[in-house]
Amino acid sequence: MKILKCTKCDRSQKEGKFCLDCGSELKEVVTSEVKFKAIDTSRTAE
Repeated sequence: MKILKCTKCDRSQKEGKFCLDCGSELKEVVTSEVKFKAIDTSRTAE
């Protein structure tokens, strides 16, 4: 999956050449790896 990320204000967008917040040029970042964060809970797997 490709997203456009602003290097100045760290905003990510789907489309466009410039950031909607600060107006600087966006850098294309390829996010191929999906990470899931473990959540601590009192429930068991049963």
